[in-house]
Amino acid sequence: MAMSESEVPNILRHAHEEVLLALWAETGEEEAAHRVRADALMREAVREISDDPQREYDWATVSPGH
Repeated sequence: MAMSESEVPNILRHAHEEVLLALWAETGEEEAAHRVRADALMREAVREISDDPQREYDWATVSPGH
């Protein structure tokens, strides 16, 4: 499957959101669940970048304001 230029930045933005949700979680179980999702997203993004290190991405979409 071919990735769009914005897919990795979007994955990283979603990981950032999961980390924030973990920080604001009301219970330890909620925090753990968000951290697991953030970790999986980070691994996915790193794997995709490693698979094609020459690919260029639109990093502007990583901004929390997007």
